[in-house]
Amino acid sequence: MRGHHFLVDGKKFYNFYAALRWSHKVNAFSEYVVPREHLDAFESVKVKDFKDREATYFIKEKLSWIFKTYNTQRLHYSGGSDSHTILQIANQMGYQFTDSLTACQSVVQSDYVNEEYVPGINYLQQNKNSVMNPEVFHPTIKHFEDLWKDPENLYTQSGIDFLCFRPMYTDIIMEGRQPKDCEITGHSKHKLVRKGGQYYWILFSCNDEYMKLNNEISFYGDGLVPELAVQQAYISKDFFEKIMPNKSSELEVLCFETTPEKHRENFNRKLGRTKSLSHEIAIGTILGKAEGLNEKSHRSMQEMLDLGRSDILNMWKTSVDSLISDLKDIPHGLQLINQKCAIDGFKEEITLAKKIHRIGFAYRLDNDRLVPVDHMEIFDEH
Repeated sequence: MRGHHFLVDGKKFYNFYAALRWSHKVNAFSEYVVPREHLDAFESVKVKDFKDREATYFIKEKLSWIFKTYNTQRLHYSGGSDSHTILQIANQMGYQFTDSLTACQSVVQSDYVNEEYVPGINYLQQNKNSVMNPEVFHPTIKHFEDLWKDPENLYTQSGIDFLCFRPMYTDIIMEGRQPKDCEITGHSKHKLVRKGGQYYWILFSCNDEYMKLNNEISFYGDGLVPELAVQQAYISKDFFEKIMPNKSSELEVLCFETTPEKHRENFNRKLGRTKSLSHEIAIGTILGKAEGLNEKSHRSMQEMLDLGRSDILNMWKTSVDSLISDLKDIPHGLQLINQKCAIDGFKEEITLAKKIHRIGFAYRLDNDRLVPVDHMEIFDEH
């Protein structure tokens, strides 16, 4: 989402951990800020604007707007349901992206380590009219070395989220690439919160990996052709009301990841996603979801061990340990996680950290329109 950032006492940051460290130094809270232009756009939309429209209607409207507005377009394409839908519907409409970028993780280009991305890469190879210039990023040993040799690097990478082992951060995969008029990202589905039978659309700071790109189009979730983002929120609300009805007055976070696997393909269909490249991609489990390191990172670690580079894993752990030591006592900063991983063959638990997300906005989903609310009213336990 173009323009979003972290803000500490008037100072902008594009790295959560750098903002958190500075917030401690100046004794000010690190906020997640969404520019007013997006919020005004969302709030201009009424339910009647999309009530009788199919889910794909505004997907097509946004694609038409993108291709009329920008001469060059780079689609950040993983082959997952969200980015594949953008590609497929654009092609069906007669549009061809000038560029795409798929970020893989194997230094030896192993299909096993890259398993999640192989279907998408194969699709681009078999459908050469989809994108004029499809690019694939493959990390090198040097990428790993340069990233993990200095713990301070964790404070300089823009949009860094979880401290995963793979060098997949935007600054790395975009290095040396010519800028395009727009960078199109799919991200994941909306996150809703349900409390006392009421539904809220909440933007958490978990989709910030492209934060530094000032020409990013967050396809399903920004204020450019805002009807799409708002309609997606209401489709999600309708889905959860029917599939996961309210059983408690307690606060619940409702999203793709919290949806039972048996319902995920149907959720994609409701949101207008096209047929996925595989069932595993459709339900988001080809390499698994994880609270800490996921299977993708474990496979990447094992590959590095097989290459005789256990020193790189040790550098990664030193960097993570250093950041945790620096930031663990700052309120509302880190959540510590204990997890076994491939670094020692899954023998002993190590301590990892995930950031405590900030909230960019909160809207109550009323029957006729979005209503902006103070998120503290939702999350206050008293």
